Amino acid sequence: MGRPEPPAAGIVNKRWLWSALPSLLLAILAVLIRLGGTSAWDLGDGALHYLQARWAPWHAYLFFDRWAKPVYVVLGTAFAQWGPAGMVVFDALLAAATAITILTLIGPDRKRAAWLVPIMLFGSIQYFKVVVSGLTEPLFGLASVLAVLLLFRRRYTAAMALLSFTPFIRPEYVVLAPMLVLWTAYKRQWKALPWLALGPVLYMLAGRAMLGERFLNFARDPYEDNTLYPPGGWDNFLVQAADILGDPLLILFLLCLPVMALLWSKDRTRRPAYQAIMVLVLAPVVGIWAIHSYAYWAGGHGSAGLLRVLATATPLTVLFVAYTLFHAARHWEIKRPALLFGLFTLGYFAWAQDDLRYRLPLPARPTTEQLMVEAAMKDAMAQIGPGGRIATAHPYSAVLVGHDPWAPDHAGSDYLDLATLELGDILEWNSEYATQRPDLAGFPAAG
Repeated sequence: MGRPEPPAAGIVNKRWLWSALPSLLLAILAVLIRLGGTSAWDLGDGALHYLQARWAPWHAYLFFDRWAKPVYVVLGTAFAQWGPAGMVVFDALLAAATAITILTLIGPDRKRAAWLVPIMLFGSIQYFKVVVSGLTEPLFGLASVLAVLLLFRRRYTAAMALLSFTPFIRPEYVVLAPMLVLWTAYKRQWKALPWLALGPVLYMLAGRAMLGERFLNFARDPYEDNTLYPPGGWDNFLVQAADILGDPLLILFLLCLPVMALLWSKDRTRRPAYQAIMVLVLAPVVGIWAIHSYAYWAGGHGSAGLLRVLATATPLTVLFVAYTLFHAARHWEIKRPALLFGLFTLGYFAWAQDDLRYRLPLPARPTTEQLMVEAAMKDAMAQIGPGGRIATAHPYSAVLVGHDPWAPDHAGSDYLDLATLELGDILEWNSEYATQRPDLAGFPAAG
């Protein structure tokens, strides 16, 4: 298996910094786009992940809540203290680090790919959306390409140690981990495999020490036997692939599939590297799409058919495409590759930004739901008396007023209990919630 070219000393380090600069610039641009609009982007999970990271230092169990994604909470809590924008900065840095890792894997062609790779990544529809929404998918994407890089560099122990934390990042580990573990076993690196216990052991020891028996309440897989959402079509994600990846990346990915097959059959000297790419990169991409399609079709796995969950596979998709393109150019000895890839990058950028603006309203404006919640909370804050509490099941409400939804002065949570309300409390309610709360179906809609 070929190794990516490591950075050398002196002037080469400066070249590596220059190669990383476009990724950092696009990360800054993503943050500015979020700050330049008036949309909160994701009022549900985005708001809730921010709240969990924001208030985790005051509620230790949030560091261990499997739905909150413990590793994301631990790494993001410092950024969350700066508000929702802090989580966007966090995700943008994760995305930049992901692009730089992909460039590292490409090796000697990283200079030519310095703009193309981050444009592919940030220009992918759902990936851009999760970055500016402050969601958890970018962290899993970074972990996946970092693990692949470590395996390419034959650092099997480090790869397995990193992989051991992926169950506490995103549920897609059920696809990624088996492929990388099988590869490690195929390479007979038996001594590395016990390191797969590192993450679970640390999680269990820390959880028991800080929470005692309560730890078990948060360690349970939140997606197992979760019937909150009804099942859907098995092809839900396939028919909306363009809205997930964007037309440019989707078309390139499909074109690169036969190209990689040709490289594998024609270039015998690099066949081990191509084999590694197909097992460690392509197979997890296909697997993640397949497992989400199955989960939504079968039901009972907490899948709502959200397109953004496929953003977890976008970094590996970009890696596969970029690796295939640049190695194809080398194998077939394309003339003037620097000029060719420069023009290709310009064309791709023009196409990708047009596709992005077509599929996502930029700069984003508030949705009707956002405006309604903002109006409701403005009215609630105007009416609340001294010592009064606000009861709400909408996470964006707590974001707006800066409340800790797990503190006594905020009477609401995801599971609102009317019995806990007291005289003077204000209930923010929308009759739409009755579809998930039959016990409150008769409650009048807010005026």
